[in-house]
Amino acid sequence: MNMSKNKNLVLIATAVVMIAGLIFVFNKMGPSSPEDSPVVCAMDVKICPDGSAVGRTGPNCEFAECPEAPKKTGIECQEEQRNVDVCMQVYQPVCATVNVQCVTTPCDPAEQTFSNSCVACQNPLVSSYVEGECGIE
Repeated sequence: MNMSKNKNLVLIATAVVMIAGLIFVFNKMGPSSPEDSPVVCAMDVKICPDGSAVGRTGPNCEFAECPEAPKKTGIECQEEQRNVDVCMQVYQPVCATVNVQCVTTPCDPAEQTFSNSCVACQNPLVSSYVEGECGIE
């Protein structure tokens, strides 16, 4: 009877050790919390103003930042551009900086689209221009 009791104790101890081992192995194999699980983001993209595309990234699957567009440097109007009598009627739009004249307080320059650089520089209030229409990146 004593031998039978020892056998039962050995079987129970073996079963407890096996169950504990299985629990340990399963905890090591799988994530224990949702934060530990891998993140799978949707494969959609966002089109940036410069025409490039960015996808989703990070733990919250937010869109990546769009690249910054390089700043266009203005072309100053030259005196010989201001003194022309006739401009060719070619549509190559420019965005010109127009120095607005205010009566009571100083005003910030305004942007205005002109049909081409010749027409823009004929305006005595235009100081510089960049190629392309205003407000279009």
